[in-house]
Amino acid sequence: MGTIVTDPMSAIHVVSGLEMDDGGPSHTLPKLWSQLTTLGIEVRAYTTFSSDEASASSDNDNEKPWSLFKSPRIFPRSIRRSPDLRRILERDMTAADLCHNHGCWLYPNWAAAWAARRARKPLLISPLGHLDEWSLQYHGWRKRLIRQLIEEKNWRYCSAFIAKSEMEADQLRRLGLRQTICVIPNGLDVDGWSEQVSSEDFFARFPALQRQRLILFLSRIHPKKGLWKLLEAWERLSSPFSGWHLVIAGDNRNPHAEELCRQVGSRPSLGNTVTFTGRLDGRVKRSALAAASLFVLPSYSENFGQAILEALASGLPVITTRGCPWGGILKHQCGWWINMNGQELYETLTAAMRVSEAELRDMGARGRQWALSEFDSKKITMKLVDLYHEVLKR
Repeated sequence: MGTIVTDPMSAIHVVSGLEMDDGGPSHTLPKLWSQLTTLGIEVRAYTTFSSDEASASSDNDNEKPWSLFKSPRIFPRSIRRSPDLRRILERDMTAADLCHNHGCWLYPNWAAAWAARRARKPLLISPLGHLDEWSLQYHGWRKRLIRQLIEEKNWRYCSAFIAKSEMEADQLRRLGLRQTICVIPNGLDVDGWSEQVSSEDFFARFPALQRQRLILFLSRIHPKKGLWKLLEAWERLSSPFSGWHLVIAGDNRNPHAEELCRQVGSRPSLGNTVTFTGRLDGRVKRSALAAASLFVLPSYSENFGQAILEALASGLPVITTRGCPWGGILKHQCGWWINMNGQELYETLTAAMRVSEAELRDMGARGRQWALSEFDSKKITMKLVDLYHEVLKR
């Protein structure tokens, strides 16, 4: 284990966006940057924002120990193009020790790699699941073209890749990447998650659910998350398990979520047993986890799955798929890790809802102990600092 940094180090971090529809990184990266600053790393974070986001081009308020610079997107916004960001990165990269790039396939990631190469600074890449098999096939023709024109050059220059799990590391090796691949998962603020949170805040917002037993989906609503399969399985279960209710928590202001809501509303067998809450944050999110009996995330693919870690830390048994790197659920006997197909999901939900409340609590307690003991963000962030030093020495 490393020690607190004594020599000054400046790290530029780049991510395409930190908005609601960006999912996990919008939560995990600010926490990572705060942890890095406590270890003596000067963090300068760069991202982009859409024209309808209320944001200034730079944000350096005193509430954060790290600096955040936001640049506006222009056409084509689908790739988050921002020439202003490229100019700022070109200006600031010379004073940094290294560049840590989060994600692939988008203009901010290309601009960061270009600026690092131009300034001859070490480049580290956290792919954030963008290089797994499912993601490579999603808009596959476009990604194959971008890979040939842009990404291959960035990957060759990269000093180290940072995978969130051994599963993601294996996927990177299958792409033929030969650089250092370091596995550093996301972490938890163990002190904060050690606090038990009541379900009262959630039920105050959704009082009609108070007498139901809840299965909670809490994540970004995206085709990757397998919600169609979940709803198909749930439609078969809603009648025999009339005391249960499915809660889908996530920002529902996107076309995929809107279509899911329409489908649920058009089917009487679903409409009375499924609730879309919208996005839940902070204490209300913690309260929703406390209110549930089971957590389900049937994703086709996840490089990590922060929502799973938070569910475990809340003491919830978890149902997830083998597209998520959580095989330890079986080892620690705190849930179900299954193949991604509708029939197996249906059978697993059936079995889970037949488990007694006492046994579910025991499973949840085992998962909570595992999460709080092995995913301490302070220890995990130190691994990243050690990697920074190793790269700079090379």
